[in-house]
Amino acid sequence: MAGPVATDWIDLPNNHWAFSQRQLEESLHVTVEVINDFSAQVLSIDALDETELQWIGAPRPAGGGVKAVMGPGTGLGVSAMMASGEILPSEAGHVAFAPVDDHQADLLRVLWQRYRRVSVERVLSGMGLANLYWANCLLDGHERELPAPEVTAGAQAGDQYCLRAVTDFYAILASMAGDVALMMGAADGVYLSGGILPRILNLLDEELFRQHFQDKGRFMAFNTAVPLAIVRAEHPGLRGCVQALRNGQR
Repeated sequence: MAGPVATDWIDLPNNHWAFSQRQLEESLHVTVEVINDFSAQVLSIDALDETELQWIGAPRPAGGGVKAVMGPGTGLGVSAMMASGEILPSEAGHVAFAPVDDHQADLLRVLWQRYRRVSVERVLSGMGLANLYWANCLLDGHERELPAPEVTAGAQAGDQYCLRAVTDFYAILASMAGDVALMMGAADGVYLSGGILPRILNLLDEELFRQHFQDKGRFMAFNTAVPLAIVRAEHPGLRGCVQALRNGQR
């Protein structure tokens, strides 16, 4: 489940579903274990083979360090795993969007018209692609809206505003991934998952993406050494759930 799972009451931030774990157990007459979706994602990493990872840049994991997973989909999930195997859950997808250049600052000013607070999930998710399309159009004097699937389809067809939205999406994603590497101390890698990336992988400029990931001022050397990969496996979250059952983790 997306969102916090430590309490009995589960309330999904991007869905109208809410339920009590205890009441669900009573209704189903079975034991129910709820795991955060990105805790499951990070648990899957050690079970993936090389064919299921697309590395961006030269660094590779040395082992014995922290690894982090983040991924844009319906929302933006982030989680990390310590060298001990302990999971560090987070709601890092809800930190504030931090522009790194004038164009991104312009996007933020436009998005403030729509949201009192612009979290990074507002630009790195399905709704994020739609928001970026709308904001880019508005910056150019046009009031246009498209849902995320039409933005990705438009980008594949060469529409300039759809391409701009995807380009911005990748730039912000790379920068945020670099921030996750710093905030989690993820020396053993940042792994990008989620449902959006497979649809736009052919539009990825790997060299530019890596540059944005590493562009961290005084900590550029740290991020330059951090492995970065896109998860190409199918259903890594379900594989992580299997691992959680084996480990007795939630």
